[in-house]
Amino acid sequence: METMTIEIKSSKAIKILKDLENQNIIKIHKSNEKKDKASKYRGSISAKSADQLLRQVEKSRNEWEERFPTK
Repeated sequence: METMTIEIKSSKAIKILKDLENQNIIKIHKSNEKKDKASKYRGSISAKSADQLLRQVEKSRNEWEERFPTK
């Protein structure tokens, strides 16, 4: 067996896939990818690197606000 991810571009395709599932040719598993994209990248950098990156972003935002105040 092989697992694939596909992009549905037409409602006709959904009907065809459901027909294939009804014939026990394929099994449809609904994806939660849209709900939890962050989990795809969880653990890709260390906590220490994430903290350093967060501090750098905050520093950059503060510098931007000092140079270009919004009010």
